[in-house]
Amino acid sequence: MGPRPIVSIEYRLCPETTLPEGPMEDTASAPAWVRKTLPSLSLTRKDIRVDGEKVVAVGWSTGGFLAMSLSWNAAEYNIRPPEAILVFYSPSDYEDIFWAQPNIPEGSESAFPITAGLDIMTFDQPVTAYNPPTSAKAVGGWMSVLDPRSRLVLYMNHQGKTLEVLLHGVSAINGDTKVSEEEALAVSPLAQVQRKRYRTPTFIIHPR
Repeated sequence: MGPRPIVSIEYRLCPETTLPEGPMEDTASAPAWVRKTLPSLSLTRKDIRVDGEKVVAVGWSTGGFLAMSLSWNAAEYNIRPPEAILVFYSPSDYEDIFWAQPNIPEGSESAFPITAGLDIMTFDQPVTAYNPPTSAKAVGGWMSVLDPRSRLVLYMNHQGKTLEVLLHGVSAINGDTKVSEEEALAVSPLAQVQRKRYRTPTFIIHPR
């Protein structure tokens, strides 16, 4: 058995689009491309074998959530989900009250007034990649208080608006848009398991 290809996908980012209409939709198209198109391509590495019948989705953090979403969301587009999923430290329960409570990463307490979101950077169209400048000092992992786009994530955390912004987009940043129970259930891997809509063998690695 020779080496197998690894495909890294890009997807549109929130809040310029919503989680279901951007990242989840873009991710759902990946298995179809890997199964139907990739095997027909001529690869420079002749020792790499492509088997479109054996697809595994791997991801961490947001990418891990999107990998898990393939188990039920791919079917919405008549796409066969992967044969297995491996994820690292990914959100799996969007019904949890955690998403509606303030969460202030260490080091970001004085990043900006907790009620101010006016200096947050958004774009007219969804983007597929964004990184803070390397000179910016990060807090809470990768977020920088000096970078406007990072301040968006900090604002979502400070305000307890993470799920609102992910599901309702830009309108939720300085507005008050409540997430319905059904909206949360539709994107929650745990809810899909409980509804018996999640059937893909999945291995989850998460720190204590």
